Amino acid sequence: MFEIEEYMEKEFRFTINIQFDTKTELTPRMLEVSEAFGLGVSEAKKFTIYKDFRIGFDKGDVVFITGDSGGGKSLLLNAIYNSLVKGKRDCLKLDDLIPNPEDKDKPIVDRIGETTEESIRYLSLMGLNDAFIFLRTFKELSDGQKYRFKLAEILAEKPEFIFIDEFCANLDRTTAKVIAFNLQKICRKNDIGLFVATTHTDLSDDLNPSVLVSKQFMDDVKIEYNDYEKKKISFYNDIIFEEGDIKDYEKLSKYHYKSTNLNFPYSKIITAKYNNDIVGVAVYSPPFLQTKGRSIYFDKKYSSMTKEVVAEINKYFIRGSRYIISPKFRACGLGQKLTLESFKFLDKKYIEVITVMGKYNPVFERAGMKKIEITEETDAPTLKLDAWLKEKGLEIDQIHNPKYWTAWVKQLTPEDKDILKLMTGKVLHHPKIGLSSKDGKRAQVVAQEKRYKEASYSELEEEIITYIPKLYSGMTLYYIWENPDYVEKNISSLEDFGL
Repeated sequence: MFEIEEYMEKEFRFTINIQFDTKTELTPRMLEVSEAFGLGVSEAKKFTIYKDFRIGFDKGDVVFITGDSGGGKSLLLNAIYNSLVKGKRDCLKLDDLIPNPEDKDKPIVDRIGETTEESIRYLSLMGLNDAFIFLRTFKELSDGQKYRFKLAEILAEKPEFIFIDEFCANLDRTTAKVIAFNLQKICRKNDIGLFVATTHTDLSDDLNPSVLVSKQFMDDVKIEYNDYEKKKISFYNDIIFEEGDIKDYEKLSKYHYKSTNLNFPYSKIITAKYNNDIVGVAVYSPPFLQTKGRSIYFDKKYSSMTKEVVAEINKYFIRGSRYIISPKFRACGLGQKLTLESFKFLDKKYIEVITVMGKYNPVFERAGMKKIEITEETDAPTLKLDAWLKEKGLEIDQIHNPKYWTAWVKQLTPEDKDILKLMTGKVLHHPKIGLSSKDGKRAQVVAQEKRYKEASYSELEEEIITYIPKLYSGMTLYYIWENPDYVEKNISSLEDFGL
């Protein structure tokens, strides 16, 4: 089926002819088969794979070539590639990526992208968005992870056109759908033409191709042109959300970058399920007694309020303390859906989230939460510590290397050790980490900061070395969401407190 009108409207247009001659030197077995089936083998045979096949596409189009194994999908892929290269277009084949020998022992997060943020974005889109995977070398990845890393790598090269044969053939079908969805999304966003070939027809919905080529055996080939419409991933509406429990959390806890145990009170756990498997979980906890982000959002200083007033205000709040998506399902919109759907189970007026990962993944903003920017006002203790550590020659990520961190601390001068002690006291007991309305009082914060001021460095050294790598998490972001469906309860009105 040729759609001439659509073909003529395309920027790039090619006519493909591919055929093979089969005349070869006769062998006894060839003669035997010829005799048995009444075939003539003396004359040359021609097998036509493509005859006057016309295909058109624009830059940024997704071209999906599918059909029978051995039907000629790879031949068409290579023919288009060679034609574009001949026309001096910037094209890359996945199989032609040549690894740099100097990169073999580097963690994968250091191997692609111009910045950490860019590297994490590409790795995440290809399902490698786990903090522990970021730090592995290529040789430490599984075969499926290596394939996905190569996809992230070719995206980071930002060519005009990407060509991939046997697309996602070594991945399970759910992972393949997620990768297909994310790959076409990022290619379209960056105006990269994407050409993929595979026998698997189940990826059509998620690739959402502009041009679909169905190639059967011999010269049977069909082409279909489609107007692009943005879609959700194919199984988006098949995800079920339910209230869960701690056992549900434990099934996914190993995928969280901080810790597996919930060593703090929790109020509600919401699960996301696909085919009866838990693929996502959200944990909600009592709010911190006070946070700088909330103070800025409402333009109120909690430090001037009594403990009783703050406790009344906190009845309106709940905190999102853990959001985990199974690695297979990440970066395809499920994180945003989990956030939004879990809100429906919460009978609170305000939902807060305090996180570091928001810097790399804007899932909470996409879910409609308000972000409070990082400033001296929001997290002054951490920012001051950041600046001081860098001034002393320490990079923030080196804090999380216990051996390096310990050695660095011990080589400080007595004066610097005393400065580190005072700054540590402020960071460890800053409200962004600090005490919830159920497990502490502001007086305890004051007492801890006083202890760090009055105790000697030697008395606190082991505590500093032990807890900073665990608790120090760099700059955090604060998010808040107001529930439009909240029904006022018989508690004090926020207006009573000027909120």
